[in-house]
Parts: sequence; C-alpha cells; structure tokens
Amino acid sequence: MSDLFELSLQWDVIFLFAIFIEVSIIGWWNIFSSILKWIQKKLEKKWLREFEEEQNARNQ
Repeated sequence: MSDLFELSLQWDVIFLFAIFIEVSIIGWWNIFSSILKWIQKKLEKKWLREFEEEQNARNQ
C-alpha cells in the first residue's frame, strides 16, 4: 500500500512540475511577444515618418 502511495506522490510531483514548466513557457512567450510588438510599433513609426518625409520632399 505504501508503494502505491509513493508512486502516486511521484506522479503528483511530475504533473506539478509539468504544469510549472508549461506556465513558465507561456509567461516567457508573452514577455517575448510583447517585446516584439513594441519593436514592431517603433519600427512602423520610424518607417512612416521616413515615408512622410520622402513624400513631402517629392511634393516640394
């Protein structure tokens, strides 16, 4: 009976560890994607500004 209890305890630990890994991967992915979105917005603003400057130079 104690062997069965120890085995179930080991599986509980394995499941908790797997859940922890999954949550941490999702958390790191959210942080990484947020950084990528921030970089993308910065680049879009820069490219839009350069495009507008180019259009203004052509119109003058």
